[in-house]
Amino acid sequence: MSIAVSIGLSACGLDDDGSGGNVGASKGDEIAASLASFASCSTPAGAQIGSFVDPDTASPISPPNPPGITLKDTSGNLVNAHGGGIIKVCDTFYLHGEYFSSTSSDNNFRGFAMYSSKNLSIWKYEAMILSQQSSGLLGPNRKGERPHIIQCPATGEFVLYAHAADVTYQADKEVVYATSSTVNGTYSFKGALKNTSGTQISHSDMSALGLTRFGGHPPSDERA
Repeated sequence: MSIAVSIGLSACGLDDDGSGGNVGASKGDEIAASLASFASCSTPAGAQIGSFVDPDTASPISPPNPPGITLKDTSGNLVNAHGGGIIKVCDTFYLHGEYFSSTSSDNNFRGFAMYSSKNLSIWKYEAMILSQQSSGLLGPNRKGERPHIIQCPATGEFVLYAHAADVTYQADKEVVYATSSTVNGTYSFKGALKNTSGTQISHSDMSALGLTRFGGHPPSDERA
């Protein structure tokens, strides 16, 4: 922390003691005042800013907030989209993630939910874009995690990639994918992703990058 502070002060033209160094006194005082305002920043207990609510009601605390904050959608419900990502289409951000049951703690796959926002603060529930399948890789008693959506530059189609596994994470684990013609539409599950040699791709922690070289096909093994 001390190293970071020293670097920050030097970059602003201040010595470690905040005296101003080679910067004029008035400019040094201005910068010091700005730094002081950051240091005194705090959020009153229970304060609400947009749809973010501070759950700590004991005393004011300064960011970052260790207890975390609750995030609610425009209907007042908790945002339920875990371990996912955000894609921006035109002027709208789309958050997509795992939907967890409120009556079970097993965290088995029950679907991927999506929310939309213009400002990354106020979120509207869009839909369950990919529901639990009747059987198979994303069927009952399966894990489905870390959904990421990219848009195919050749076709405009949106492709959702995710990690699937059995409940032990040992017997099998795959990268699976689904497609939709619109970013917030219902995605059609396509199954496990395979490379150009027909070998099934198996990864646990993953992400997806939209690159033009993907063309109209899912990425090969080395790109997953």
